[in-house]
Amino acid sequence: MPAPGDARARIVELTARGRHALRVMHSSAKELESQWENTVGRRQLTELRESLQLLLAARSRTADG
Repeated sequence: MPAPGDARARIVELTARGRHALRVMHSSAKELESQWENTVGRRQLTELRESLQLLLAARSRTADG
């Protein structure tokens, strides 16, 4: 469906099946993160997230430049 006020944009809505898939994915991701935290500990998992965010930011800067 077109977005109000912007003919270039489209509004996309998930179907019931899509919403269910999103809930399953979110639940699975939370479970996986919990397993990782139990394996390496909260501090190391936090450090991993921060390192990955730095790498993604650096990649974005490289792609933009």
